[in-house]
Amino acid sequence: MSDKVKEINQFNLYRSKYGITDENTTRDEFINMINKESYSSIIQHKSLLYYNSIAKGELMEIERLNMLKKLAKECEKK
Repeated sequence: MSDKVKEINQFNLYRSKYGITDENTTRDEFINMINKESYSSIIQHKSLLYYNSIAKGELMEIERLNMLKKLAKECEKK
């Protein structure tokens, strides 16, 4: 199979796995949605935020602000 066909099959697999039933959802919209959900989950869960802050060597509040900035960038991509 070509790389393009593999990419399309993988996208369709992820779309069904995450419950995206709208056929008109593009790959970019899907990736944007997953990124927003990931950032908001990390921001809301103290243990995930703590883990990320230790891994990056930052204070928790600085890491929270960085994640909020990333989340705001993802929201602007519409």
